[in-house]
Amino acid sequence: MIAEQCLECGRRVSRFWGAGFVYESANAEIFTDFSVAGFCLKHRDSVLELMKATSAQKGTLAEMLDPPVELRKNEIAAFLAFVASGSWM
Repeated sequence: MIAEQCLECGRRVSRFWGAGFVYESANAEIFTDFSVAGFCLKHRDSVLELMKATSAQKGTLAEMLDPPVELRKNEIAAFLAFVASGSWM
């Protein structure tokens, strides 16, 4: 379940970022991490940076897949299904 709050300040939100990150783990494996996080208007840009920092904890961040997708709550399930299907490759 996705929290309906800004990742930075905790304010209730109706907009979310869907983003993908490619990173290399400590044992040299390449992983793709897709995440969804809420943002308020004040923290629209900084939430992407927080998402990037969180993903980077999993390994050495190679790149952020562009562009991140702005989502509404009713679009999150479709975004996650799309990335899970591998169709984005």
